[in-house]
Amino acid sequence: MNINNNIDISMSEIENESRVNKNMVDENKSKILNSPINQTKIKIKDIRKKIKDFIVNKHVEVIKKSGIPLELACLIIKIIHFRLPFDLFLAAYFSPPFIALCLWIFVMGVFSCFLLLNGCVISSIEYKLTGNSLNVMDIFLWMFKKEPNFKNRYMSTIIAAVIYLTLFLVMV
Repeated sequence: MNINNNIDISMSEIENESRVNKNMVDENKSKILNSPINQTKIKIKDIRKKIKDFIVNKHVEVIKKSGIPLELACLIIKIIHFRLPFDLFLAAYFSPPFIALCLWIFVMGVFSCFLLLNGCVISSIEYKLTGNSLNVMDIFLWMFKKEPNFKNRYMSTIIAAVIYLTLFLVMV
C-alpha cells in the first residue's frame, strides 16, 4: 500500500510538473510570436505578398482586357518563361562584354525579385490565368523524382538559378 501511495504521489507530481512546463512553453511561445522582431517579420511577409499580388493582378487584368483567350495567353507566357533564360544566355554569349554584363545584371534583378517576393511572379500569373499549376521547374522535379509542390519548386529554382548565374558570370 505504501509503495502504491508513493507511486501515486510521484505520478501526480510528474503530471503537475508537466502542466507547469507546458504552461511555460506556451507562455514563451506566445512571447516569441508577439515579439517586436516576429511582428516585423510578419509585416514584411504581408508587404511582400501584397506587392506580389498587386503585380500579378494588374498583369492578369491587362491580359484579360486584351481579348486573347486565357489558355493561349498562358501558353505564350509559359513558352517565353521557359525559353528566356536560354535566350538571354545565348544573347550574352554572342554580345560584346558590356551588353553581356547588362544582361547578367538584369538576370540578377529578376532573381532578386524572385527572392524578395517569395516566388516567381510569372508562375503566379500563369496559374491565375488558367488554374493550371504546371510550372517550368516541374520538368526538373520530374527528372529527379520529386513531388511538384511550392517548396520543391522554390528550392529547385534557387538551385537552378545559382548554377545559371554562376555559368552566366563565368561566361561574361
